[in-house]
This record gives sequence, C-alpha cells and structure tokens, in this order.
Amino acid sequence: MKHKQFTLSNHIECLHISRKKFPITFINVTCKVGSKNEDKTNLGISHFLEHMFFKGTKTYPNNKKLTSEIESLGGTINAFTTQNVTSFIIKIPSKYTKKAIEILSDMLYHSLFRKKDIEYEKNIVIAELKKYEDDPYSMIQDTFNKNIFKNTPLEKLPIGIIETITDITRSSLLNYKTKYYTADNLFITITSDLSVKSIQNMLEHSTFMKFKSTDIKKHIPFLYTIPDNVSINNAYKDIEQDKLIISFSTCDIHHKDKHVLECIKNLLTGGLSSILFVELREKQSLVYDISSETEYFNDVGIFYIQTGMDSQHITNYTDDDSLLSFIQSYFTSTSKHTKKGVIPIILNMIIQLRKKKISSKQLRSVINKIKSSILFDSEDIETVTHYYANELVFNKDKITSLYKLNRIYDTITAEDIVRVSKKYFTKDNLFVSVVGKTKQSKLETFLDGFKNF
Repeated sequence: MKHKQFTLSNHIECLHISRKKFPITFINVTCKVGSKNEDKTNLGISHFLEHMFFKGTKTYPNNKKLTSEIESLGGTINAFTTQNVTSFIIKIPSKYTKKAIEILSDMLYHSLFRKKDIEYEKNIVIAELKKYEDDPYSMIQDTFNKNIFKNTPLEKLPIGIIETITDITRSSLLNYKTKYYTADNLFITITSDLSVKSIQNMLEHSTFMKFKSTDIKKHIPFLYTIPDNVSINNAYKDIEQDKLIISFSTCDIHHKDKHVLECIKNLLTGGLSSILFVELREKQSLVYDISSETEYFNDVGIFYIQTGMDSQHITNYTDDDSLLSFIQSYFTSTSKHTKKGVIPIILNMIIQLRKKKISSKQLRSVINKIKSSILFDSEDIETVTHYYANELVFNKDKITSLYKLNRIYDTITAEDIVRVSKKYFTKDNLFVSVVGKTKQSKLETFLDGFKNF
C-alpha cells in the first residue's frame, strides 16, 4: 500500500494512499483544533462548530439537502471532535469523488451560521451533554481526564459544559473558525483507487483553494508535570458496578517508547489469553471484561486500564460475603479468607512487568497479535485512512507507513518491556479514577498502605 505526500498551492498538506482493490474513496479532512485549544470561556466550541458545518450553505441550504446529496450517491458523511483535532469524513464510490470534495470544501468554507440554527443546535448539544452525564462510562472518562490532566489544556472533554455552550454566539463561532480553519492548519488524507494526480487536480480546483494561511499562533505547548504521589479521583454514582480506570502518564506522540507501550497493552489485556483477562475473569471471576488503551499528544501520552466490578471487590474482599456463609462460619468456626481485589491484582501484575522479563514465547505472541492487527486493519479503508491522517497531522515530516510499523515491532525486546515499565509505571505517576459507590477514603487508605509499588 503506497502513499504519496503533496502540498496544494495554498499550502494545505495532503496525503494520498493508493488502494487498487475496490472503486471506493475515503476522504478525511482534519483541522488541527479540539478541546485542547479552548479556554474556560468557550469550552465545547470546537465540537459545536463541527455541528454547525452541517447546517447548510448557499448551495446546500440545510442539513437534509447536504447529507442527502452524499447519501443519494451511495456515500456516507460524518465528523468527530477530539481533544486534538476535528475531522470530517466521506466514504463514497470513486466515480463521485469530485462531488464529495466539492461538498466537503463548500461546507467548511461557505457555511452560513444562521442565528436560528445556532440556537437550535444548542439544544441538541446540551441534550447530548446530559446524556453523557447520565452514562457511567462517560462519567468515568470525564473523571479520568480531570484526574490525569488536571490544570492542563487536555483536562477538558470536547462536549463542553452547559454554561459555555449557552453563551456561544455567531461572532464567537466565526472568530474561532477564522483563527483555526486556515490552510496551514488543514490536512487532507484520501485513500482511493484513483491516481494521486487526479486527486490532486480535483483538490486544486475545489473550494479548498480559498483557504489562506495565517501567522496567528494556534498551538501553545505546555509542560506536563506529574504529582508528588498517587492521584485519586472519585465520583459517587448509585450503579450496579463501579467503573475503574488505572492510568499513567507516558511519552509524547513522537517518542519510540509508544511502540513498547503498545506491546504492554496487548500483553495485559489484548485478548482472551492476556494476563489480566485470565487473572481477573477466568481465575478470580471479578470482572466481565477489561481493556487498556494508549493515547498520545504533542506534549504527553497516557496508558490506562479500564474495567468494572462490584464495589466490594475493588481493593480487598472475603471469599464469600453471603449471609449463609456467615451463619456457617459462626457455628463451625470456619474463618473467611481475605483476597486481593481488582486494584491490587492489576498493580501486582504491573510490578511483575517491572521486575521480570517476559519469555520469548510471550513476546513473540504479543508481537504476532499486533502485526496481525495491522494486517487486518490494512484491509479496512476507514482504519487505514484514519491512521495515515493521524500521521499526516502529527508526524508529517516523517510519516511511518504500515509496512514500516510492522518492522518496528520486530525490533522490540523483553528488555524493552522491563525498561519502559520501570520508566512510566511508578507510584508517583499512578492515577486512580473511580465512578460508583466506593468511597474516596477507602481508596486513599488502601493505596497509602500499598507498599509494594
């Protein structure tokens, strides 16, 4: 799978990925702006602006006309906003690629931002926000973000808050768009069976050419500092299972350690034979599922493990808490045994990674899983495009192809696993976030007494 990087005459950076098997084109237009760029007065404006681009232009005067134009050609259109970026995507039969480029460029440059549409969309976004506030999984992500990214631009989730969403005006949207939606801050990634020359020609004759570069400073770096000791953040919610995230800050998006961290992620939770899945579900039956994720930014990265469990199983628990067991033990002098809960089991497994090299068989299994995942992903046009879009935005001077990525994993050793685990998985870099019935005092007492870490 070959890729070709080029720059439009107005300095928009572009990347073409050749995929000859099917006559399908996937377009990703990314603006390097997200909640990271917001301040306390305009939280949620990046995400709100994403919504407003779909409300209509002179050519396509409303949302229905705009979206139906794509869907009538057999295509799909969507968008998303993260802490780092806002992306607009179209998947369409290749013979309609020119039309798709025309529609995307028109909506990003000529959107009307009518006041009635802005007020209407405020209700939509506030309803979306309230839905998140009722969802334990969204709550744990918010709690986690406020914990690990406290007092940094990454602390905020893209959805915003009701107060700042209510205060959004047409002029604030236009000012924000003018600052960030510029040629020097836009990136276009296209995977297609069409030639790079034809794609470049379509882009050069589209409304994308109306975007100009500016000298406005858009991205201000920040220095990430970790706390002096373990950081705990807890939010009470009366739910059946507590939601838990154990996390560590790691390297930035350009650092080579991120590939080793990917191996550790797969070693711990990458499949039914992974260490934590076997221990917590198959052996101890404490959780239904468990996962881990990595995220990277220009300034810092994160590694986190996420699961859910009964609140009495979060630290330590007895082997049988039933009334029948209590009665039996009272009359038979049978004592109940205290067992390790979910948090100590996870932390003890991480301690083992810092102390002992994994076997060559384990390492090869992990690397094979990652390389197979890359191979499977290469068959999916959407996954491929998003991967290369991310490379273009954050690594444009040295894009790592999927082929080269495969080769990188072959160089990782068991010693690398130990080195990286020692480097990042420390107690003063440990963040514990919980949503549920568990009290913060219980977490603090347990972690204060957890001397092994």
